[in-house]
Order: sequence, then C-alpha cells, then structure tokens
Amino acid sequence: MKVSEAAPLSAAQAAFDWFRIMADAAPVMIWFSGPDKQSIYFNERWLEFTGRTLDQELGDGWAEIVHPDDRERCLATYGEAFDARREFEIEARARRHDGVYRWHLNRGTPIHARDGTFVGYIGTCIDVTERRNAEQERQLQLVARLVRLREERDADERKRLLDEERRRIAGDLHERVEQALFAIGLAATAALGVAGAATGAQLPGLLDSMIDALSDVTELAATGAEQLRAAIHTLNSVEVVGRGLVGALSKQVREFRLRTGIEADIVVTGSDEPLQTDVAETLFATVREALANVERHSHAGAVMLGLHISPASVTLSIQDDGRGAAAPWGADVEDPSGLRVVATRVLGLNGTFAAGPAPDGGFLVRTQLPLGVGASR
Repeated sequence: MKVSEAAPLSAAQAAFDWFRIMADAAPVMIWFSGPDKQSIYFNERWLEFTGRTLDQELGDGWAEIVHPDDRERCLATYGEAFDARREFEIEARARRHDGVYRWHLNRGTPIHARDGTFVGYIGTCIDVTERRNAEQERQLQLVARLVRLREERDADERKRLLDEERRRIAGDLHERVEQALFAIGLAATAALGVAGAATGAQLPGLLDSMIDALSDVTELAATGAEQLRAAIHTLNSVEVVGRGLVGALSKQVREFRLRTGIEADIVVTGSDEPLQTDVAETLFATVREALANVERHSHAGAVMLGLHISPASVTLSIQDDGRGAAAPWGADVEDPSGLRVVATRVLGLNGTFAAGPAPDGGFLVRTQLPLGVGASR
C-alpha cells in the first residue's frame, strides 16, 4: 500500500523537477502560484533579476519588488483575474537587483488538471522597458511634429491676415488721403487763381476769397495728415501684433540698414515680460521716427538701438554717431523731426521721453514706459 502510494508521488515529483529544468532554462521570467493565490515557484531568471532568494519571493513576497505606484493596481488585477479564473495581462515596474525599476509585461494563465480541477496559475514576465522608451520617444516626436505643424499653420494664418490688413490700409491710403490731396490741390489752384485775378479795386474782396481758399487748404491738409497718421498707426499695430515687438523692431532695423547703408543694430536685454499693445506700438513708432531722423538729418554712419525689459518698465534708446544737436529737444520748440507726436504718446502712457546730444557725441533718443500697475490703460 505504501509502495503504491509512493509511486504516484515519485512520478509527480519527477514531472515537477522536469518542469523546473525547462523553466530555469527559459529566456523569460516564469512564476507559478497555487489555488490559494500564493506563489510557490519562481525560475532562475526571476531570481537573477531581483537578486533575491526563492524564500523571499514565495507567498506575497514578490509584491515587494513592484513599484509603489504600480503595486495596488498590480495586486488588484492579479486578484480579480484569479477569482474569475481568466487570463490577465498587466504592465508594471519591477525593481532589479541594482535598485533600477524596469517595465515588465506580466501575463498569467489559469491551470487545470485533466479532471478540470483548478490548480493555480502560471505566468511569464518580459522586460519591455526599451519598447516603452521607444514608444514614448515616438510619441514625443509626434507631439513635436504636431506642434511644429501648428506653429507653421498659425504663422501662415498670421501672414495671411497681415497681408489682408496691409491691403486694406493701402486701399484706405489710396482712397482717403488721395482724395484729401486732390481737394488740397483744387483749393490751392483756386487760391492761385484769385491771386492772379486781383486788381486794385477788386483787391479787398479777392483777398478775402483767397484767405477762405487758403483756410480750406489748411483744413484739408490737417484732415489728410490725420488720416495718414491713423493709417500708419494701424500699420504699426499690425506689424507689432503680427511679429511681436522684438521681431517688428528687428525687421525695421534690418530694412533701415539695407535701405540707407547706415550700420544699425539692436540689443535686447532683460526679461520676456509681455508688453501691452499700446506700449509696444508706442515704442515701435518711436523707433520709426528716430530712424527717419537719422536718415534725413544726422549724417550718421551707425546707429545703435537698445531695448531693456524689466517687470516694472521698458526702456528704449536710439543713439547715432552723427552731428548731434546744439541743445536738447523740447516739445515747446519748432520740431521738423516728428518726435513731438511720439513724445505725446509716451507721456500719455505715464512714460518719460528725452532727446538731444549724446554725452559721447551723436544724437540720443531715450524713452521709458511703465509696465503693469503703473501703465496707462
């Protein structure tokens, strides 16, 4: 009786030993658990990876090597599949013998005896860290490509809108300013006609008519100038909004250098604080007027622009190496340079404006505008 009972046991032991030989030779990590969910075997590949003994892994000991962020999810998946007697698959991080966590794909399959009795689970673990890293890299590349495509699309859209706005402004200039100039020409012709027809007896009446005609010329000229300023202001807004202040100023400086042959450069320092649109437009207009004066009046060989942005204010300086000026510029003196317009805008934004001879020669324009709370809205 004892012999007959020992024979099946010996066969079962031999079968398990053969299973262990195959499992230890397998190129993957293999585990085995009994019907009570407790692990009863891990192959050599598993123990080599963890650097732990078989006794440490048995039961629920294996859960100690699972990453803390994955452990609860891993145990829940294992328990639910075990209770339902179904296959499961889960990816989780396991701690290697050197302390490094590696991603593993863990697959488990229920095992049944020939008579259908459930006897436990067998599972495999495959290191998928490189695969996940490659997938993540592909995803990052895809995101970067999508961002790049979106930026290109947005840039194309901005360019299209800028072109449309420029065409609209050009139409306004052609229609409104040309009409004003045509009216000025008619009024001036009428004034000249009155002056040419003047005789002694008619002189008082004709003089009144000529004064009226010249008043019309003055009024029409003022209207044309106002319309021109409005169009230029809109064009400045389009340029600044479309390119950003630094981009718009860099483009303006580059075009000035190519057009005039005068060396010109811009240095930007400080933070990347966002600027209110009215501040950016005013600075852009200041540079436009200052560069126009350098081109017309300074006889300069070079001009340097400096833009410094801080959380509290933004400072702009434009200095050339030309002949300079005899005295500082003032808003109360005759001004053929156009600086009065930008000075008025700067002061309207609670800023400061100064222009005049530079200490080391040439002419210097300096503007400072407050940002944030101190700025005029």
